[in-house]
Amino acid sequence: LAEMVDTLQRFIELDLPFQLAERRGRVAALGDVLDDPGVGLAEKYRRIMGAYQEEAKYGSSLATYRDRLSLDGRERDVEMLRVGRIALVYRTPDGQVYGAWNPATRRWQTLPVENFASLREAYRVADKQRAPQLLRLPLPAPQGAS
Repeated sequence: LAEMVDTLQRFIELDLPFQLAERRGRVAALGDVLDDPGVGLAEKYRRIMGAYQEEAKYGSSLATYRDRLSLDGRERDVEMLRVGRIALVYRTPDGQVYGAWNPATRRWQTLPVENFASLREAYRVADKQRAPQLLRLPLPAPQGAS
């Protein structure tokens, strides 16, 4: 069970950096449960599997949330867009700057203006202001692709 929790913790650290406080807190709580002799083995397993299921849900969902990022050396409030586990995008509250997490460099990169219209549409779909539809998003090429 401890190995399952360690694996989940490593997965979160290597994954897209979304809602890290919540996700790390979930793993920390699992560590506490594992250390509690008053919690039975079946209950420990149930809670670990629940955490794995929560992580699995992220892979097939579209969501927005507010966050604070360090961009260009200063803290900025942003609205995040998470597209499963394939894209993590931010925009500033004024909608003038968009950026995305680049998994290859593990850094945020600013996106060009020509992507803004499609990204605004993706935010509308995620916020349920538009019906679900095929989204055109600026995604980095998979690692190893030319």
